[in-house]
Amino acid sequence: MGRLSGGAGVTEAAGVSSTGAAAGGLAQPAPGLQAPLKFIVTIENYTQLAQAYGEDFARGVVAALRVRARALGLAVRAGAVGDESRFVAVAAAAALGANRDVSAVLAQLGGMPVERAGRSVLAALRADTIEPRPLPAGAGAGGGAGISAERGPAERGRRAPALPRDAWRCAYLADMDQALRLYRHLAGGELLFAFQPVAARRAPSCPVYLEALLRAPASDGAVLSVGHAIGALERLGLMRHVDHCVVGAVLDLLGAHPGLVLGCNVSAASMADDGWWQPILRRLQADRALAGRLVLEITESTRIADPAAALAFVRRLQGLGCRVALDDFGAGFANLEFAVQARPDIIKIDIGYLRRARECEAARAMLANLIRLCASIADHVVVEGMETRQDLALLGDAPGLWLQGWWIGRPVPWLPGGGRAAVGMAGPGTVVFNG
Repeated sequence: MGRLSGGAGVTEAAGVSSTGAAAGGLAQPAPGLQAPLKFIVTIENYTQLAQAYGEDFARGVVAALRVRARALGLAVRAGAVGDESRFVAVAAAAALGANRDVSAVLAQLGGMPVERAGRSVLAALRADTIEPRPLPAGAGAGGGAGISAERGPAERGRRAPALPRDAWRCAYLADMDQALRLYRHLAGGELLFAFQPVAARRAPSCPVYLEALLRAPASDGAVLSVGHAIGALERLGLMRHVDHCVVGAVLDLLGAHPGLVLGCNVSAASMADDGWWQPILRRLQADRALAGRLVLEITESTRIADPAAALAFVRRLQGLGCRVALDDFGAGFANLEFAVQARPDIIKIDIGYLRRARECEAARAMLANLIRLCASIADHVVVEGMETRQDLALLGDAPGLWLQGWWIGRPVPWLPGGGRAAVGMAGPGTVVFNG
């Protein structure tokens, strides 16, 4: 969650009075009690919504979110920051708990579609806490102290379309439809994990960990990849809530199965230490043994918006005992400089390199060189796409390789010993075991 600064508590222009009470809202706490938490909610995709559905529709989405915030018990001041895409909210300390984070508020505000004029959309939300600072000497209550915000992720939704407007709008509406379907599966606890083993070359039948892959149910009882929906969510800036739920659900599984080591994907778009991650980070801090059984695999199917913030987040995760992997390395937006700086525990080489190595000697040499490069950066290198025993001959004599692919084991929608695991939205993640 970003941090903002305001003057004299925060000026009336920010929607919070100079005494620290919300305008028309919460009074100062008695001595010894925590003050209410003031924060600015930003609809990061406001401009995109306005371009795709119209300015009136976008304003209606903001109005609906303010109504939703008030229904959650927040005091809301509309128009307090001079920006239609933002509003000030104040939460009583008791509503946020001892940890005073707003991740649950963000999940409740943005985790469900907003219905306006017969259409449903999802809002990409960010919350920035407001911190009071003294006014400069001689400044009055209206002296323009205002609010200065750290800009960054919020700017992602303000870019002009790269495609011609009609083509961009059609693509945006199609992405939103896919995102809505996935969010509805998530709200219904219908998304499932399929588990695929990663094993050492020297012991391919003994997994070092299982990757928990997100899947959606099909009408015939099978499970389907959600890759297209994940791509839509990344383009819309809506991945953080899904990643938060997935990682929370994986932690629930680890807590229920002390013998498991699990990995899961986290989008590069989510790699920043913001409010969405605070409950997850507290769980990892409180249980280092649990953290040591978690592998977070950063997918680089989208660009890392803030490499410095992502690097700091990687280091924090590793400091808590998690292992961090770079997934599908060598494809998409994978960046060698970032890999060298991040020093991940694991690098997973994209499946395309092994496929090409089956075709020609030059591709085999490239794969061998890439394995050596990755081994100089990370403790472990995973070659993805192992389909047959014959693929082993394409890997050369590199020691200590880990492998993943159908030859090692296909993804299956149940845990060792039986039972499915569904992912939902209650808390950081909800896991439902079905025998």
